[in-house]
Amino acid sequence: MSNDEPAPPTQGLPGPDGPVPRTPDGWVPPAPPPPRGGWAPPDRGDPQPYAASYVPQPGYAYGPPPPGSVEPTYQPGFGKVSILPPAAGGWNWGAFFFTWIWGPFNGAYVALWGLLLAFVPFGGLAWAIVCGVNGNRWAWQGKPWMSVEQFRSAQHKWAVAALVVFVVAIVVPILIVIVFVAERHASAAGAVPSGVPL
Repeated sequence: MSNDEPAPPTQGLPGPDGPVPRTPDGWVPPAPPPPRGGWAPPDRGDPQPYAASYVPQPGYAYGPPPPGSVEPTYQPGFGKVSILPPAAGGWNWGAFFFTWIWGPFNGAYVALWGLLLAFVPFGGLAWAIVCGVNGNRWAWQGKPWMSVEQFRSAQHKWAVAALVVFVVAIVVPILIVIVFVAERHASAAGAVPSGVPL
């Protein structure tokens, strides 16, 4: 090799797929082409595939699907095309307790049907169960979440709020009734019967 030929790049910092090559200009991350039917963020080297087999990991960013694409995708916010990842599934307590309040905040406007079903006997309870079962899927399809981790964190906050409402609305009144009945019983037991000489 002559002195005029540039030296081959040396291996440098370890990367996700092996050592990142180093050039005289600095660190150059590998830039693989995005997979077919995929999308690569402009500021990241790792493409975000849109295949139905792709399960996004926490922390991954999302972007719009290719124009005109109708392939099922795990990317959120694109209606019925968006598939709920297994890691984001499960029962949704926020949707169960708050139904139509939870819906608009999570892009699940279908939950507003609960306003009409509330006037049907047992309709509100039946709709709350439907929302609890389907809430995660509706929210995933209706809003562009940044990651599964962000989605789960937001739904966890709704679940905590539902627990607080449950405690305040049900447990506290029951405790008040128990205390009231106990005081009445204690005052009745300590009362002096009328007509009894002191």
